[in-house]
Amino acid sequence: MFTGIIEEIGTLKSVTHRNRGRELFIACQTILSDLKPGDSVSTDGVCLTAEKVAVDGFIAFASPETIDRSTLKEARPGLKINLERALRLSDRLGGHLVSGHVDTTAVILRDERKGESLERTLRIDGPLSRQIAEKGSITLDGISLTVARKNGNEITVALIPETLKRTVFAEKPIGNRMNVETDQVAKYIESLLSADRTGLTEHKLKEYGF
Repeated sequence: MFTGIIEEIGTLKSVTHRNRGRELFIACQTILSDLKPGDSVSTDGVCLTAEKVAVDGFIAFASPETIDRSTLKEARPGLKINLERALRLSDRLGGHLVSGHVDTTAVILRDERKGESLERTLRIDGPLSRQIAEKGSITLDGISLTVARKNGNEITVALIPETLKRTVFAEKPIGNRMNVETDQVAKYIESLLSADRTGLTEHKLKEYGF
């Protein structure tokens, strides 16, 4: 599990095709302080396992399913990547609970500067709008964000200067894609409701603990 608070910006140094998947070598420094083989790392929102740890980075393997579902299919050497180590039980939960299991991608439609902040509008691929709510949480490229506005499959998020400084969010141009993970609570609620076709009622919300 992760929090969506980026610790470091890494650099993809090499991509090697292996068993229909891809082996990635990511150069970094900060997260190496206690990173061990077998540890999980959020790489642009994708949970990968560090297979080998070197003095200047780590090697991880991305499976074919992970590649198909995320922006890793487009990853090339030189790419800047948001990195976060897995959450410890003693850590503060500064963002929201993030699994690192990417649901889909979203294409960047437009950016609007608001002083030092940035508003970005994206279109989500696939029928996930039921899992997204205004003022609810969403993860884009591993970053925990709040949905400012929602219109169908289009969402707008706002980033403060500190987030822009600590991530590669602003470096992605219009037309590029970002990894999307919807809020886990919303997923569970949708799963419960889809299993019971009678719909959402006040009684059911109380029954489910809301």
